[in-house]
Amino acid sequence: MASVQLTLDKRAKKKDNTYPLKFTISHAGRTAQIPADVALLPEHWDSTKRRVIVRADKYLLNAQLTARLNDIERAILQLRMEGKIKACTAIQL
Repeated sequence: MASVQLTLDKRAKKKDNTYPLKFTISHAGRTAQIPADVALLPEHWDSTKRRVIVRADKYLLNAQLTARLNDIERAILQLRMEGKIKACTAIQL
């Protein structure tokens, strides 16, 4: 069963000490990541609630991230309903 969540990729530290935020898709024991085109300091990210907690634009940013997450989940659901999800890898999703 496929799932998607937002994660702060602490393996990819940038020069400004921020880390990229990514949509992590897990399916059939594999994972793939889609960049969210947002970089945050670790203290600006709540890893439990998976939300931006410190930024002037946090409400707008969280709304945009939630909308993109919903789009990805909707696409996964569509593939599941069409019976095509078993033939897909995490990268293909």
